[in-house]
Amino acid sequence: MAENLPAPLYITHDADDRPALAVGPGAGLVMAQHCLPQARETIRLASVYFSLSGYALTRQLMTGGATLRVLIGQRDGPEAHRAVLQEILADLAQCELTLAEAIEELVLRMKTGRFFIREARSYATSYGYHCKFYLVDNATGWHGSTNYSWRGLKGSAEQASLLTDQAQIAMLAQWFDESAALGHDLLADLLARLQAWLDMATPFQVYLKALAALRQLDEPPRRIQADRPTHYQRLLIARALRQITEYNGALVVAATGLGKTVLGAEIAAHCYASGITRRCIVLGPAGSVRKQWLRHLRTDRDLNVVYFSLDTLFRPDSDNEDHQVELLRQHLRSADEHTLILIDEVHTYRNQWLREAVKTASSRVFERLVPAVHHQGARVLLLTATVYGTDFGNLKSLLHLLPLQPAAEGQPRREWDARTAAQFAALPVVTILGIPHVLQLARERGDVDEQGRVFVEFNTQRCYLPPELYLYAPRYQLPLQDAMQRALDEERFASTTLILHSYFGEQLQLEKGTANSIYNETIESWLSSPPALAHCLARNIATPGYRDPVYAQPLAAGEALPYQYQMKQKQTTRQQVLRPLLNAIHPPDFIHDEKFSLLQTIVQRVCLTKATLGTSKVLVFVNRWATALYLVEGLTKGFAGVLRVASTVTTAVDGTPELLPPPERGWLLRDFAPVAHRRPAGTGPDYHVLICTDADGKGVNLQDADTLVHYDLPTAADELYQRVGRLLRLTPNPERQIAIYTLEPALAYAQQGELLRVASKAQLAIETLITRLQRRHDHSQRIMVTGVRTTREQAQEPLENPTAIITTDLMADPVFEAATDAPAQAELRHLSALARYRDQINQLADSLLSARTYAETQARVIVLLHTAGQYHLIRYNLKTRKLETPGEAALLEQLACPADTKQAAVPVAIVEQRANEAAQAWCQEYGAVSTDVMKVCALYLDPQRMLRKGAARLLASDM
Repeated sequence: MAENLPAPLYITHDADDRPALAVGPGAGLVMAQHCLPQARETIRLASVYFSLSGYALTRQLMTGGATLRVLIGQRDGPEAHRAVLQEILADLAQCELTLAEAIEELVLRMKTGRFFIREARSYATSYGYHCKFYLVDNATGWHGSTNYSWRGLKGSAEQASLLTDQAQIAMLAQWFDESAALGHDLLADLLARLQAWLDMATPFQVYLKALAALRQLDEPPRRIQADRPTHYQRLLIARALRQITEYNGALVVAATGLGKTVLGAEIAAHCYASGITRRCIVLGPAGSVRKQWLRHLRTDRDLNVVYFSLDTLFRPDSDNEDHQVELLRQHLRSADEHTLILIDEVHTYRNQWLREAVKTASSRVFERLVPAVHHQGARVLLLTATVYGTDFGNLKSLLHLLPLQPAAEGQPRREWDARTAAQFAALPVVTILGIPHVLQLARERGDVDEQGRVFVEFNTQRCYLPPELYLYAPRYQLPLQDAMQRALDEERFASTTLILHSYFGEQLQLEKGTANSIYNETIESWLSSPPALAHCLARNIATPGYRDPVYAQPLAAGEALPYQYQMKQKQTTRQQVLRPLLNAIHPPDFIHDEKFSLLQTIVQRVCLTKATLGTSKVLVFVNRWATALYLVEGLTKGFAGVLRVASTVTTAVDGTPELLPPPERGWLLRDFAPVAHRRPAGTGPDYHVLICTDADGKGVNLQDADTLVHYDLPTAADELYQRVGRLLRLTPNPERQIAIYTLEPALAYAQQGELLRVASKAQLAIETLITRLQRRHDHSQRIMVTGVRTTREQAQEPLENPTAIITTDLMADPVFEAATDAPAQAELRHLSALARYRDQINQLADSLLSARTYAETQARVIVLLHTAGQYHLIRYNLKTRKLETPGEAALLEQLACPADTKQAAVPVAIVEQRANEAAQAWCQEYGAVSTDVMKVCALYLDPQRMLRKGAARLLASDM
């Protein structure tokens, strides 16, 4: 087409056949070819631009040894000289010309005093400054519109006129010299930067340069009072944003106490700031956690969010359009690719896949969430501290909430899948950050205090994790141990109805089983406390057997409610055995209850013996409400007037135990942990011991306590980790120690401490509870690294274990050694380097070249290109002369190297030439214009086995 034809070049000559006037592309080069070879003493060059490519174009014309004096400038202001330097050095990133030889010659000119350069726009002259002229030995030259750049001399249509009038030349020379004398001298800075480029960067600097370009994040808008993310949170934010951009979703598993609300709020703010999303639907815990989320999202970051409690998805549909269920459904129906669905404590939905697989009832969670994600394109951010509770079906449930995988060639989009913890950790949509990871990242940053303790800085305050957990598993004798064991084995608690239940096996096979719910409830109540057991005994006694006559008889006042299932044995038969047992434990006898005595000893040691009164606190978790009231009564009597004991369970009007309403529980938690909740001192009661259930086992800061007691064993691993997470959090106290006590029945153990394998049905049932919890803990530990439970009566779990960190043996089990190289962990290593070397990155030049040896047999070059606002990391095989596509993550891994990695002995000209060749190959393949593409950095990978052949091999072939 006509508009693509090059503009013509017109030249007129004077009577002496000199080019008097040139117009068009190359006009300046015509004059340079005529004038510059005549130079013997001085070339004065006044231009808006001076470029290295312009010098490369004309350097061979300056053969007479003349000194080159340059007067340059483009913009006004005190920083104009910095802008000029940046403009000159910008040519180093171009991808068409090899400039190394020209730069070597220019540097030699500088060092021998044959080159001067001054910037003249940062001050005012009487003439102003937009001059473009070239003077050769005060004898000839030219003027016009041609800048001293490749584009000005050759590429663009310009006008140039020959100067022959000696008076004019003298006037211009005088003005040049006067202006240059006042100008800013750029020589030293330019020489230093060009010499550094010739010397090349280190391989590590090239790695940092690429890392910063590909992973650096701008700060999103936030109010001044907003909590700013700490260094490890920034790593998770950057990782999650890439996942949301590439896969539309991210699942972040971060240990409790690592600030998931700040983390999630920052990710949402970045999504808004970058234009990825315009609205946000948040599903999270109710109560105080809801207030935290709304403060971080709405108040601190001005984000457009709606908040619903997690249990809203479980509730049935409503005819009321203003009901929370219907409001949530309306938001989900209107969700699109500009919607972010953020779910905190997403492990709440961990059993939904099992519900779907059983087919007895569909999952409301899946029915309402999945269409918005899989079909409407909504983006998803899932946050939790624990993903594994009971089996690997838990992982499948959470992965089902993520967007589908990108479609493979010829294949439909599929769900993400993981059947082991190692597979889960390796998924590109998953990021795992445990406590050892945080400590290692801080250590790598150099965040170590004067005593050698690693800290994490939160809003300028140093916060610490304890260096280790003190784990204890004290044993106790069960009440009525022999009599209860005999009664259980004699089927005094066997009902006629077995409950069908389904579960996932180790290979995610759906399996079915049956359970005697009354028997199991009795076992768990027996393990809990005498009042809990008494309640089961009373109900058993009140329940008829299947051979007993069925008749309706009203309950007497205070009489226990019978079970809904009939019992195998006759009521009178059971009463003869169970009534004496019930009488023996009612009313409670605290003195002879070994389990309670253990708790009393722990409280005595923690709150009174080892600490000044009030400085140490104990958090106790129970499963049974009756047990909570029992412990409050016993501890209050035992420490009357000395310690204050509170419980989240109270007594209802009818005398039965019940959970306090959420607002009252919230105030109670604040009174137990006033420092964690920022409650002013002296404004409320300060409890020393708190008895609570798993209803308050997640999302609550209770780190005022340093001792936790599992009075009752949890049933799932996530409950176990969530409990410990109430205490295991960052605090300003570097000397803090945390002790975890798990009270376990001695009946399940032999004297040597091993679990029993005996014929007693009761013993086997108790052993099954403990081994199942241990197995679930071990599976979860392989994901979260830190162990929080032991079967030994006393142990210490080091949190700073150097064999349980990102860079070496990430998981304790050998099967997880491969997970060290999982994409998530590799990404965190990159982001950690980005955070650690941020100051050094800011000092890097705009364009870097380097070379290093590597173990493969063919030379390659990795180049980071920038065009149209986007970065592209490419690799080019110098043997095959073809681009390779291993993917950005793999290329970053190949660039990654230690800080002291040495350069390979490859000339800078070779590195530049091969990098340009790679860039041009990329432009050709993807239809890009090479003049619009800049190379940010390049690394030449030199095969180690080729070193013995010397540098000459590089000039012939990159073998």
